[in-house]
Amino acid sequence: SKPLPHSSAATTSSKATDVIFPFPLSRRALRAPRQQNYNLRKMGLLGRYGDLLSQAQEREDEARAVFSRYDADGSGSIDLEEMRFVLGDLGKLDGIPTSKVGLFLEVEFRKADTDGNGTLSFDEFTSYYNSIERLKEVCNASEGSLESLHEIYLSFCGFGSGSGAGAGGNDRLDGAKWAKLCRDTQLQNKKTFTSVSVDIVFSKVKARGERRIDFEEFKDAISMVAEMKGVTFEVLCTMIKTTGGPQFSGTKAEFNKFADPSTFTGAHAANAGLEAKVRVKADPNWKHTIGDARPTPELERVFAAFCSFGGGRADSMEGKTFNKIMKDCEIFDKKFTTTSADIIFSKAKPKGERKIGILDFCKALQLVAQEKGIGYDDLVGVISTSEGPASSGTRAEANKFHDDKSMYAGSYAANAPGGREVRVRADWRTGREQPGNIQGLITVFNAFCFFGGGSAGAMDNSKFAKCCTDSGLISKKFTSTDADIIFSKAKAKGERKLSYDGFLWCLDLIAESKGMSYDECAGIVVNCGGPACSGTKAQAVRFFDDKSQYTGAAANIQGDGSKIRERKGWKDGRTQPTDDSVPELRSAYSAFCSFGGGDGSSINIKIWGKLVADTGLTDRHFTMTSADIIFSKVASIGAKTLSYGDFLWMVDCVAEEKGSTFAFIAQQIASNGPSSSGTVAEYNKFHDDKSMYTGSYAANAGMDAKVREHKDWKEGRPNPRSVDGMERVFDAFCTFAGGKAGAMGVATWNKMLADTNMFDKRLSHSAADIIFAKVCGSAGSRAVGYVDFKWLLDLAAEEKGMGYDDMCGGMLRYGGPRLPTPAEDVRFYSSGK
Repeated sequence: SKPLPHSSAATTSSKATDVIFPFPLSRRALRAPRQQNYNLRKMGLLGRYGDLLSQAQEREDEARAVFSRYDADGSGSIDLEEMRFVLGDLGKLDGIPTSKVGLFLEVEFRKADTDGNGTLSFDEFTSYYNSIERLKEVCNASEGSLESLHEIYLSFCGFGSGSGAGAGGNDRLDGAKWAKLCRDTQLQNKKTFTSVSVDIVFSKVKARGERRIDFEEFKDAISMVAEMKGVTFEVLCTMIKTTGGPQFSGTKAEFNKFADPSTFTGAHAANAGLEAKVRVKADPNWKHTIGDARPTPELERVFAAFCSFGGGRADSMEGKTFNKIMKDCEIFDKKFTTTSADIIFSKAKPKGERKIGILDFCKALQLVAQEKGIGYDDLVGVISTSEGPASSGTRAEANKFHDDKSMYAGSYAANAPGGREVRVRADWRTGREQPGNIQGLITVFNAFCFFGGGSAGAMDNSKFAKCCTDSGLISKKFTSTDADIIFSKAKAKGERKLSYDGFLWCLDLIAESKGMSYDECAGIVVNCGGPACSGTKAQAVRFFDDKSQYTGAAANIQGDGSKIRERKGWKDGRTQPTDDSVPELRSAYSAFCSFGGGDGSSINIKIWGKLVADTGLTDRHFTMTSADIIFSKVASIGAKTLSYGDFLWMVDCVAEEKGSTFAFIAQQIASNGPSSSGTVAEYNKFHDDKSMYTGSYAANAGMDAKVREHKDWKEGRPNPRSVDGMERVFDAFCTFAGGKAGAMGVATWNKMLADTNMFDKRLSHSAADIIFAKVCGSAGSRAVGYVDFKWLLDLAAEEKGMGYDDMCGGMLRYGGPRLPTPAEDVRFYSSGK
């Protein structure tokens, strides 16, 4: 069936249904002279007036024929019973229980009966009929696109599982596959929709606590992407569908002949369903199948030369040597490679061995000749002409210490070919007379050995150097370096210290170095008397140097325990002070002890300092330091707080320190109290008035908790689902008059409700604004996307008292926004005057 033309929405074109006129264009409108030029110019059909008029006449005749078919009684209108056949032919009654058909019929009839007279006129019938047909066209058109989107969605869900799209219950999309979809479909870019935006969109649409999204949430995600990119839902669906599914970016492996099933043998061939190619075991007696080849003298010479190269034995050849002889004799080519040489060598060598002899070498040459397709004698002739292995190493330059073996000494001379006699190093003491002892020399020697904590008869290098320095032997001619050399020369091998005999030899060598006699050098050392101490000597301290003044433990350690001074208590001979003369003193004491959250019964050094300062006890002679000393004097060892009795002792000490009486100081303290210098905050009712406390604040204050529960209006409401085709209506209204795709403002929302005839007594303009503010307020913006648009529809349907699906169906009947009614011609405007 075709849509019927009517006064509010007529359809016509050159093919009868190609162009849909969204503004009034009936046969009567086409004949109106005031609107004729405007309407046709608007549609670009100004030169086709005659054709359009005849087509409109044909459509109107067809519509009247359909109307007459349902008008069974010929009354010129459709009643409720006749409406049942209209709904049946349109398929609106399919799937509705029989008990509810009557109620559904009444609801649909009231929708079509716009004037409420109980019957449908021709115009009311065509309007309702066309809305149902247009709804079917939109649903059918959108169903195909959404279904293909669903297939791509399933293909990404099953990607990587190896079980296909949506197989095994894998019909939910996780974050990684959502990100892959955005990359593969080129939705993700560096400006409007970045990788961070991909993660944010996925987090917004997924349910709390879930890690995957279903298809409904996926469509919400797509609509949010469309809003962020500023394109329509249809354009985005096209971008996704053109990819066809997930893209594979893995590296493709190169061809491997061993992975070719045609080369499979044994179990591999059987598992691949191929005929098993049994691998024939090689004949272990293959050497007897080829003729015997005897080596020639020249071949034996070359064989021995290559085997001896690098220090090997002349009668056995390794695999690397076999490869070298093939390389040096230029046997290798494209047909016979190093791999072929390794295989032949492995075949020719005896089992379990790593080398081959001359006879196996000849067998190997026979196999090489077969591999290259040449004669054995020709191959032997090529190898026999070789002068030996080629050496490609870098030749070192001449070095007389290495090349001139006449200069070798010691073990080098003994190990060198044609070795020579080892040159033995003579002892420097040979031929020299042992130096004698000098009187007093050993005493000085031991003095230097003892210096700094050493032992007698052993002098290390540092003390020998000090001996040379202190005795004045160090000079420009004999330096400290010379002293170190002589020390190393004279000490026994492997030792670190000199004996007395070694010290005498050192003096003999020093005398020789300085050009003096041994006795003269030894006399200089004896005359120095011993080591000189250059440290700073402390001044005399009476309390340290005069041991007669030692007392206590110090005197006991020094052995004069009779001078132990016993410390007497400072309270000895003093009377315990009381507050009988000043009874107010205890109140002042409690006030200071309670100040700042104290316990009111004990005083610490901080409160004592405040008491002294606030009561004016300090002056030039009695400072805060004096107060601290008194506190430390009265307090027992380790105590940090004092009692009231100790406080009276402190007052007594203050009076003694200031040269006053106890009563006078106590009266001065009692007449004062703790002073507070902090800033007092102004009154704040939210803090000071505890009757206003709620929640945990009231509970902490000991009041009944006034918990103010703030619930989100979405709490407990199911997310409205996407109805096929509504995204087209949403995009149509958003882009109307140059608007931005994916963003609907309050004006566009009101226009949608007005153009789709949704306003009534229950859903007014004010209610629509409140609904928009409610949804837009939770979204935090001045426009809503497709996801929040569904909430607008859900709240509007609740306000009207109708179902969400009925609300969407009513809007789908209109398809999109209405164009404004063209203005009539104005003479003063049209004439240009």
